[in-house]
Amino acid sequence: MRKSLFVIFICFLCAAPVSIFGGVLNLLVSYKPGAEKSSGTSANIKDGYWRLPLMEVPPSLESESYSIVIEGYDTIKSHSEVLELTGASVSRKNILFPLNGKLEIRNNEDFPRTLVLFKDGDKDMKKEIEVPGKGVVQQSFDTSGNYTIVDTLFQWNTVYLRVLSTSYILPLSDGNNKINIPDLSPGSYTIRFYYGTRWVYQEDFIMVSNSLQNLGYRIQDGQINSVNTTTYSTTVEGRGY
Repeated sequence: MRKSLFVIFICFLCAAPVSIFGGVLNLLVSYKPGAEKSSGTSANIKDGYWRLPLMEVPPSLESESYSIVIEGYDTIKSHSEVLELTGASVSRKNILFPLNGKLEIRNNEDFPRTLVLFKDGDKDMKKEIEVPGKGVVQQSFDTSGNYTIVDTLFQWNTVYLRVLSTSYILPLSDGNNKINIPDLSPGSYTIRFYYGTRWVYQEDFIMVSNSLQNLGYRIQDGQINSVNTTTYSTTVEGRGY
């Protein structure tokens, strides 16, 4: 009887090593939005739909978003983002995706819009996305890389997308973000912070079996502070990648 129980216990260990030997990662990120904003562009045009001169192109309707990626950790989780087309503006300028992430494009106007999707380094990749008036379409991304979406009607509307090779992204919101990842396998990991599509900060940590790992960060005025590392700025020059 004892031998049978021992065999059953050994089989259980082999079948579920992560549940027994994995550690728990607790992340606490305090985020207070600062001066980081998306800027608009000025123009003086006449448009057939609006039938009046547009003296200024509206800026992006929101600031960029912070996200966390833990290199070495993957799990199956659906991820979607929303891009809204409102008047002569778009709601996002830079969007970060994991593999198989989905982009939902919402047209808030009565007239249709045509968007063109390009992929950097792939001259054969060009796809037109037709969005009907007051309609919604979805676009999936199953290949990592940098993509660009151009609005054919209002061509100053350019959206940059970066699709990572990871399958998991942790978006951050204003205030305190508490993230718990149970059963994280022992080993070395890298936590990366992205602002929009830009990688702006990283820190390595080691996960020990059957342990609790606490990591804390503070984001304020475009600065990321860790209790263990120096300060890095999110003010990075470039077109968005």
